[in-house]
Amino acid sequence: MNGKPKLPVSDIAFGLVGSCKASYLETYRLPLQLNYYTVYDFQGPFRPQLAKLAPWQAASIQRVDISLQQMALEQGELRNWLKEWYAKERHAGAYIAPRFLHAWDERFARKVESFPFDTLSTSISGRTKPQDGDELTLPITTEVPDDYDDVFYEKGTFATHFKARAMIARPLTHLTLRLAHEDWWHWGDNPTESSYTAHQLYLDPAVGKVPGSLSLKASAKIMEELAAKRRAGEDVQGQGTWGAIVGRLPDLVELQLVLETFDVKSHQLEKIAECAKTWKFPVENTPYELVWDGKVQDASWDIEPGAFERNYNEPLIMEVEDGEDEDEDEDTYWNLLDDDGASADEERESPPPPPPPSWNTLCTRFETRVVRFTRKRRDNTAL
Repeated sequence: MNGKPKLPVSDIAFGLVGSCKASYLETYRLPLQLNYYTVYDFQGPFRPQLAKLAPWQAASIQRVDISLQQMALEQGELRNWLKEWYAKERHAGAYIAPRFLHAWDERFARKVESFPFDTLSTSISGRTKPQDGDELTLPITTEVPDDYDDVFYEKGTFATHFKARAMIARPLTHLTLRLAHEDWWHWGDNPTESSYTAHQLYLDPAVGKVPGSLSLKASAKIMEELAAKRRAGEDVQGQGTWGAIVGRLPDLVELQLVLETFDVKSHQLEKIAECAKTWKFPVENTPYELVWDGKVQDASWDIEPGAFERNYNEPLIMEVEDGEDEDEDEDTYWNLLDDDGASADEERESPPPPPPPSWNTLCTRFETRVVRFTRKRRDNTAL
């Protein structure tokens, strides 16, 4: 959508899941547990929409891959979106009950709310260790109108509870954040202009525009100054910034940043990758932190000229059918008679020339840097 490339064909082995019932029961969780849940249109409405997943599917997901703009990363949209994943409840051993709650809304007829999370206990599950499929007794929601039939359990006249099977909510362990070439602040600034030095690309987990952050006005200069402080041994952390938000995921073992820009700005991306080597993400209320794994992966890709936008320097060619007078057709096209009844013999005005293409529409090559952070104890011992 919106000029973005199509999603690749899935390489998940769904055939194994559908081969027979025995295989299905052993493997149906694996596609969701082992693969990333890809959010490819973060700027609302989110695609795909989490609320449209079945509860057992939401419970099985452990890896999330998000494409988003720097504005959404720094101004709290990532924080708000991650709240729907209940990372702390997952860490505590919660389950997701197979039930949807409906809050009635006259504007939209109904609204699907978040999945109901709860914590399994031996008194509920009847086992010392909760497992997928444990039977639960859950109350019937009273928020569904009596004439609303799109509920999979039978309400009954005097029914107050129903039986359901629980799915243990898996912890969130992997997070990928992607910024494409048009997702940065000042991404459209021309790198060849002399005044451009004040608008370099930047990124730092301790700065942003979230209330309580270290700096309200981040820049490439501030990014490099903070990196220098970290190299000198100073602990630089922001409060309420996207780096702190990442640290609130208690089970995260890997954070991956996929950063992309135009080839002509690759030197700016190199500075970000160099500063990223100093970043650390303390995991809240644990002795662990996410630190750079020692590698920066380089990648690049090319497109055909004009693949994103048409070339506006290309002249407009109008075909004339056989037997038509080309001059007559041209006179009709430019509407030579104005509102005042000007004569067709008067000198006609030439149309204004098309605007020159912007610098970014002429770019055909893009550079990417992938930086990973893995979980370690703060005394530098591996997990």
